[in-house]
Amino acid sequence: PEAVRKTAFFGNGTGVSFYITKDGVKMTKEEIGNDISVSLDEHHEHLLINTTVAPDGTITVVPYSEEERVMNIGNYLSNWWYYWRLSKKDVTVTLTHFVGEAEATLPVRGETGKYLAWYVWVPFVVEVFLVLFLAIWAILIKIKPKYPQNTILYVGDVRSKSSNTSEGLELYDLSNMKAYRLSEFNRIFKKGNGRLCFSTRAKKINLEHGRITIRAERGYAVTVEQPKDVSIYTFKIESRDDNRPFSTATQLYSYASRWSIEVNRHSTVDSAVISGNNKFGPVSSTEQNPKYYVIPNSTNAVKLNKDDVPVVVGGKMFILVRN
Repeated sequence: PEAVRKTAFFGNGTGVSFYITKDGVKMTKEEIGNDISVSLDEHHEHLLINTTVAPDGTITVVPYSEEERVMNIGNYLSNWWYYWRLSKKDVTVTLTHFVGEAEATLPVRGETGKYLAWYVWVPFVVEVFLVLFLAIWAILIKIKPKYPQNTILYVGDVRSKSSNTSEGLELYDLSNMKAYRLSEFNRIFKKGNGRLCFSTRAKKINLEHGRITIRAERGYAVTVEQPKDVSIYTFKIESRDDNRPFSTATQLYSYASRWSIEVNRHSTVDSAVISGNNKFGPVSSTEQNPKYYVIPNSTNAVKLNKDDVPVVVGGKMFILVRN
């Protein structure tokens, strides 16, 4: 009989034929009666069977399926799995009658090369690529540098008011101090975190309207990016107001987050200039008189006093604190 493609059993009209003889004489339909049964091999037993008997006793058995495979966007990528699950073996049809038993084979063949190329191999390669892509993406998310836990970035506005060169002090206003808990930026689905970016490096996080840019680095370190044409300065300060004394960054935040306070900066002590993008480690929340850092608002926001010591006229002061 004519071969049937393994994907073409829906509406199939091709089958096998039998006839039964008794004492060498072909039996008619009337003689055969209803005493026949038909079965398929185990690889095709899921198919339905259409059995007809002609008046002259010719028995035709057609295996078919009522389920049509309609190719669409939803099942295209999985079509390779559907195709390879279909049996490539020929259909063995077994006819049983009280006279005896007989078998016939319906040949099954694979699809054309064009079908295999477009509907089997292309979706297979695409799915393999997607699986590899998702696996690599998941690994990148896992190994991407993270911000240290229990670490807060304090950021505030500083503005120079006056200098006392004889005492080496500068008077500053400190206000609008904010606290950024860095572990929040480790959350995968938090908008702007960049944890889902397809890269090995962590995404830059812009804070304070882009005035402070940070990035997580290996070893739970934090890089604060140096703005173009502007250096980062160290900032050693002390309390000026006896009513609002502070010696730790946490104490300073408790005041400067609510009020504008005046602080003294030692302009002749530890006023180093930091160049480039530097990794900043957090200080302990109990550390006394820690070192702060300040990013000037612009190149014009740094002046030299009478002792040729840089004075930051205005900028963003920051410090990393580990609770």
